[in-house]
Amino acid sequence: MQALNAALATPQPKPRRIPAAKVRQRMMKAGLAAAIQAGVGVSLENVSMEDVIQRARVPRSSVYRLWPYKSDFIAELMVYLAGPGGYMSGRQVFNPATYDVAHKVMADNRDLLGTPAGRRRVLCEVVRQAVTTNFQAMLDDQVWRVHDVLLATLNTIKDDSARTAVAGALEQGESQARQHMVGLIKEIMDTVGIRIRVPGMRIEHLVVAGVSLLQSLAERHVLTTDALGPDWRERTDGPGPSGSLIAEPLSGPPGIDGEPSRWTLPALSYLALVDSFSEPDPAFEAA
Repeated sequence: MQALNAALATPQPKPRRIPAAKVRQRMMKAGLAAAIQAGVGVSLENVSMEDVIQRARVPRSSVYRLWPYKSDFIAELMVYLAGPGGYMSGRQVFNPATYDVAHKVMADNRDLLGTPAGRRRVLCEVVRQAVTTNFQAMLDDQVWRVHDVLLATLNTIKDDSARTAVAGALEQGESQARQHMVGLIKEIMDTVGIRIRVPGMRIEHLVVAGVSLLQSLAERHVLTTDALGPDWRERTDGPGPSGSLIAEPLSGPPGIDGEPSRWTLPALSYLALVDSFSEPDPAFEAA
């Protein structure tokens, strides 16, 4: 008992205080993890401050000394994610494997480019494979999910300089992706002998429409399937929720060999966009 009393009477060392810079670093990394987990269609305003603090393993008092209000933390987190040198800086918003797939299809099937029918088959196959590749990458890609969360949260930033920095970084990433996509689609159109249908319309319009289409379908797929859980098939006798229909195989134009091929709703929808925006180029001459 005397030993216990002596131990209790001995002053205990105070917990070592975590430097503010370390608290900030841990909170930013924990905020990134929370943004990724939140996924598409969720604003960072919905992220729990307490959850981030627990992830970061820092004292609450230290956090609220740095950010008295949650909105202050969210604004700094968004700049950390999207601003110069942030998580999104220099990262591809859209999967570069899409370009590789398209180039391979065109290179492997140059023998079909001598006839309109052959060129049509090449175009369909490029769209089928490239869109399927890009869509699956969007579903799997953490960069795209963070990008989408940032877009959903952008208007909630009250600080003008922070909002401008985040908006500029997001636009820069999308602009770079659009330039690559414009170049790819122009190359495809030149290869298969089609041109933009409506005077005054540009390839950029097709690119923006296509990206918006795929992003919307990806968001719908993720939101519905995440909400229902992985065992939704066991709980329904119907065709399934709309989100699951997006990824299900469909019949479409024949494959490159003329045989039936597997399509998806995103690929068929993108092909419909291409057909709406384009027409055969009467000046095209097969190489």
